[in-house]
Amino acid sequence: MDTGLRLIEERRINEQTIAAFDIQPNSTGWLYPVPGGGQRWKANNSHSQPKYRWVPDKPEYAKLYYAPGLPAAIQKTNGICWYVSGEADVWAMHSAGIEHVISGFGESHVVPDLGSILGGFGVNTVYIAPDLDETGVRWAKKVSERLWGSGIHLEALQLPETLGRKGDVGKAWQEYQGTIPFEQWLANLPKLNIKSEPELPAASTELNNEVVPASYKKLVAKLLGVESFRSNGNSLSNVNCPFHDDKVPSATLHQEKGLYCHTCGRLYLWREIGLLLGIGSIREWCLSHRQVPPQQLSTETREALIRKKLTTVARVYDALIHAGWKPGREFTIMEAAQVCEPFGISIGTIYKITNEAEQTYSPFFPTTIVLNKKGERTAKKCRPRRVYRLLSPTEIGLFVGVRESQWQHYDSISLEKLGNAAEYRSEVHAALIRRRPGEYPRKFLAERLGVTPRTTRNYDKLADIDVEPRFKKVNLTDEEATNLPDERRNVPGNVWLEDTNGKKYQPTKSGAERAFMRSEEVYLVEQLANYYGPK
Repeated sequence: MDTGLRLIEERRINEQTIAAFDIQPNSTGWLYPVPGGGQRWKANNSHSQPKYRWVPDKPEYAKLYYAPGLPAAIQKTNGICWYVSGEADVWAMHSAGIEHVISGFGESHVVPDLGSILGGFGVNTVYIAPDLDETGVRWAKKVSERLWGSGIHLEALQLPETLGRKGDVGKAWQEYQGTIPFEQWLANLPKLNIKSEPELPAASTELNNEVVPASYKKLVAKLLGVESFRSNGNSLSNVNCPFHDDKVPSATLHQEKGLYCHTCGRLYLWREIGLLLGIGSIREWCLSHRQVPPQQLSTETREALIRKKLTTVARVYDALIHAGWKPGREFTIMEAAQVCEPFGISIGTIYKITNEAEQTYSPFFPTTIVLNKKGERTAKKCRPRRVYRLLSPTEIGLFVGVRESQWQHYDSISLEKLGNAAEYRSEVHAALIRRRPGEYPRKFLAERLGVTPRTTRNYDKLADIDVEPRFKKVNLTDEEATNLPDERRNVPGNVWLEDTNGKKYQPTKSGAERAFMRSEEVYLVEQLANYYGPK
């Protein structure tokens, strides 16, 4: 059987999916491009060796496999994403109408920063349905470990045993004859209990958002005998718990959260471990080593402030925090102005956002007391001088809908950009792209900041972002030309016709006729999501 027909007849992969992923028959298999560049080849026979191979080699940025419209598809589902084990399963899910799906390149490896990548796509819930074999169970545990501590909820589902050993999502789609949507059928499968690392509480909640310096953690790890960590953040081997007479090592040190003792059944925070080991508290350590625990707004909080037209609030808080001010500090307008002036923020801007009449800004600059010129509480005849309280980044985030439990990223931002609102927004726009270069719909990037797609083009220039347009070009046959619509409005705006000289035509019947009059070959061109990365 022809390799192209195998996808359609044996695997129920529809033609729309084949076109969307640009799957081409190649010898005894299929060749297709992957996000991040490069191509991949899969044998049509699952028992062939090799089953997969890279053409020619695996690109550096090829981590996950998905369709160009993935961020928009995830946004439509309010943060739900399916994670499957291989590319063929992605094709099956797409053919079943499930576009919010992603996979790695096989079950043997799950990228260490899976939680971070999915968090960047806006994912809050991941569904998996592992293959019915030991490899599938191991893969599910790896996925669980990679998502541990990311704030993303994992829902594992048990495929029916009737699919047989090594049954997978692809086979389930091949055999599915139900009347309800395939995704609904999958979601109703029995829950699968996947054992992973214990759910440890976030250390920041008990430490009142006190950030632990890396040097403090390093010394604690050294005293406990930990030299290296696994990719999931846990120590390479268990250590003796210093909080009880531990004859056999029963505790695991996590490089972010602290020490979890399986015997005690609790998590010991860095501060507690340091005090017991004689290092001292985190505050004492910072003072003795002249270190200031960093505090800053998360990228998600900055984006939310910009969406709500509160860019100035974000700029002022970034300036005050970068100047070393701590949450809870009381300050006057003049004190804030003196700190913000070197960053290019004028005193007029400070007056505007601290004005009591400006109801938009008042929640972010709460008044603590009102003083007169002599520093006493204001009398009726004295001109008041207000004192404000600096909120914490967490409090600011809550005001704009960023939950403390939400997966957040703390990207650095150029201090030189604080003085200009447009340049500041361009820095926030570029944060995701610098952290994770890749393919993004322009509309998705614009919605993150509440601006127009045209505006994000200006931000690309301001932030030195390199934009590489991606296109899909296929030969237009005579039969396809006759099936084109009569009017342009019936075709998506990112599709057009093009001749061999590069001249463009409307993707209509009349447009095809004009194109074929001037060229023997005519192409149907579709513009895909651009690839974004730092220059």
